Amino acid sequence: MVGNKKYKINSLKASLRSGAFLPKGGDENGKMGYRKVVINGEEYKLTPKWYKEYLSAIELWKKAKETDTKDIDISELVDIRDVKIDKNKPYPIRIISYINQIKHPYCFRVGDVKVRVSHAGKDDLLNDSFTALISSM
Repeated sequence: MVGNKKYKINSLKASLRSGAFLPKGGDENGKMGYRKVVINGEEYKLTPKWYKEYLSAIELWKKAKETDTKDIDISELVDIRDVKIDKNKPYPIRIISYINQIKHPYCFRVGDVKVRVSHAGKDDLLNDSFTALISSM
């Protein structure tokens, strides 16, 4: 647990530096417009800008889960090589940024190759795998 606490402290420091969380003058009562969200069981406070990005990512995720990846034309897919993730941003911002850039987290392309992501198992395992992928970016 000590390592986990250290990560959370470092993540919080990075969050404060990035300006994504707790805007200047914000307090614990929600003043200054930041919003609380839960990502992978952890609660975060997002500024209005990142909250809007978060809502966009949620809509893309829901749409992706409902779409049959076999029916997607490769020309409609984002090339993952064009996705840029700032490793200096805190974890939730990297997830939000990735989903908003890739547009479909279960189907993208690498050059002229269509990549479909699936997982044989429970949804929790897919979320864990996706979380590990984004954390490594």
